[in-house]
This record gives sequence, C-alpha cells and structure tokens, in this order.
Amino acid sequence: MWAGVATVPELNFCPSPPLLDGVLKEHLENATVFKGTSKTVQNELLDCMLSVVREQIIQDAQSSDFLSIQADETTDIATQCQLVLVLRYIDAKSNVQERFFEFIPLCSTTADSIATVLKERLAVILPEDQKSKLISQAYDGASVMRGDATAGAQRKMQDVYPNAHYIHCYAHQLNLIMQQATSHISKVCDTILRHTLERFSFTDHLVSATLLQADRFEQYTMAFPEDALSRTLKAYPVLDGSNLKTELSLIYCKEEFRACCGALDLLQLFMENNLEEVFSETVTLLKILVTTPMTTAEAEMCFSTLKRIKTFLRNSMTQERLNALAMLLIEKRLVTEMTNFNQKVIEKFASQKERRAKFVFK
Repeated sequence: MWAGVATVPELNFCPSPPLLDGVLKEHLENATVFKGTSKTVQNELLDCMLSVVREQIIQDAQSSDFLSIQADETTDIATQCQLVLVLRYIDAKSNVQERFFEFIPLCSTTADSIATVLKERLAVILPEDQKSKLISQAYDGASVMRGDATAGAQRKMQDVYPNAHYIHCYAHQLNLIMQQATSHISKVCDTILRHTLERFSFTDHLVSATLLQADRFEQYTMAFPEDALSRTLKAYPVLDGSNLKTELSLIYCKEEFRACCGALDLLQLFMENNLEEVFSETVTLLKILVTTPMTTAEAEMCFSTLKRIKTFLRNSMTQERLNALAMLLIEKRLVTEMTNFNQKVIEKFASQKERRAKFVFK
C-alpha cells in the first residue's frame, strides 16, 4: 500500500490547476454551464472517486481466497475517535495487498461498539456465503480489543466469523515486553511468567507456520510433525487433512523446496511452476499464512495521513470527504493503475442526478 509512494504523481487538488493544464485553464475561463470548482461539486466528485476505488478493492477482496483485517483507533484533532480499517489479501497476480478501506467514527470505544461497526463494514465487503474467507483479525493488543475467552472485540467478531483468528501485533508485544523489562529490571522473570499465558493464549493457530519452515524439512523427513498438523487442521477446518499430509510428506523429501525462504517464497515457487493443483492443500495453507498479518503497522501508518488531512487549520469536514481524501492519498498507486478510472468517475458523477451539463453522450 505504501511502497513507492514518492514516485507516483500527487492526486490531491492543486490550488492553481490552470498553471499546470492549459485545457483546464481555458475551460475555467470560458465555461458557462459547468466549472466544477464549487464545494458541492468537489464533494460529489470526491464521493464518486471514493466509490470507484472502494468497488475495486471489494471486488479484489471477494475474488481472493482469504481475507484478513487490521484495525486500530486514534483521536483526531477534532477529538473524534477514529477507527481505521485495513484489508489484507492475495490478488490475482499472487501479490500480497494491504488496502486502506475506511476511517470509521466511533461514538463509543467499548468492545460491543467496535465489533458492531467492524461487522457492519465486513457485511458490505463479504457476502453471507463468503464469511469463512475472513481468517484473521489483527489489533494492537488493547484490552478492549483483546478481551478474554468471552469478551473483547475479537471474541465478538469470532461469533460471526468463526475462522477469524485473533492476531496480537507482535511488534507491539515486543515493545511492551521491552518497556516492562527496562522499567522493572529486577522483576523481569516475574513479569515474563505473569504475562506469558495472556500474551500467547490466542496463538495456537500460528503453529501451522512450523509445517512449512524450510529449515525443518530435513528433520520432518525423519519424524513427521503430527501434533502441528493436528492443531493446524483444528484451526482451519477448510483443509483436507489426508491430502495435506501426503503433500507435505512429498515436499519434505524434495531438495528443491528446502531452498525457499518463508511462506511467500514457497507460494510463489508453486505458482510460477503451475503446481497449485498438484499441491492444492499446501497452497491453501500457504495462502492462509501469507494473508495473516503479523503486525498492525499498515493501520497505524494511516494515522499520519489522517493528521495531514485533518489539521488545526482544517479540523472540520464531513466523514465522507475525509475518507475520500485519505483513500486518494494512501491508495494513489492503485488509482493510477486502475483502467478507465476517470471514465468510471465521470459516469458515476453523471448518473447521480439530473444535471444541466451533459457528461455522457449516447
């Protein structure tokens, strides 16, 4: 989502567009019906742009085999609590994508409130028959998100999306451990012991990653990891245990697979050699592992964009405008790569209501 941002042309409104475009300059000087410079028209255009990009993201997410979400909250300059939602999935080209989806205003920061707004958004993204696609939910580990076996936003999400395993951001875990260790150096051991059960109580499903660690393949040829396979099948019922064991046994014996570094490298090897049907269950497991985020860094990076859009000088705007500007800035590369983006925006803008100017010729 953020790679190569500096190399892409800016997409925000320019204060002096006539200086950059002679055709636009002539239009603004001579147009009698439609100039498109009013606040209302700008907001309508932004809404259309946001809608077009969101439709593309939803289409890509629905086309993927699995989906995970990242969410985090902050308070903006207007003291409004904002929850950011980021989607992670593998696209049609087998590339991992992390897409900003929305800033959601929160009236309350309780577990019920957060879970409710997340479920409302996901209902738009995933239809009823695709709920099983959501395989993980990643948060920063705040108590309202984490909760316990019966409470917390993550638990309430799992009531509706049973495959959505909870991921406690590992970068955040490490930061917490370091803070506690340095501030209570004499109680380091007690601190670690006290928090170990809590920190790792939601990570049983991550044992599946050990099945595809290339540096263990030689070891697994002598003793197959039955326990790890059993826990993986329990965490992900979508997998066929018998076929997966057969495929893994073959992979462990082949030298070609031992040179791979990580799940993504191994997945790309299967896809490049058209082995996704031969090793269908292994590819499914790899897609689950790659789709599962280990941190909420992408969600947290969206907050810097929020601060640039909503400032002391401009601290009041509609939520729709905020989301549109954020989408165009954060997902600018996606916008530039979309085919017929301008045409889609024009058609959506023209179809919203009857207008004096004719934008679509029939």
